[in-house]
Amino acid sequence: MLVSLYVKDFAIAHEVEIAPHRGLTVVSGETGAGKSLLVDALMLLIGARADSGVVRHGADRAELVARFELASNPAAQAWLTAAELDEDHECQLRRV
Repeated sequence: MLVSLYVKDFAIAHEVEIAPHRGLTVVSGETGAGKSLLVDALMLLIGARADSGVVRHGADRAELVARFELASNPAAQAWLTAAELDEDHECQLRRV
């Protein structure tokens, strides 16, 4: 489960952090407000390619960080443990 998503200097976003709750989280807003940027940020964190155009105008670099809670995902826990990366059933992905 996604615990938090931090986005800095990405596209039009200066600095945003969201922490969705268990169950249903709805992200709403006007056209152009940046809702799709949250999905784009997650896609980049899991390996999608990016170019320099994703960096907010005037910034040197973008930073994306997602934290996932893995207590209810035994397969992910086993993979992290085998890779000696297990840290309290939590995984953090960061891309700069």
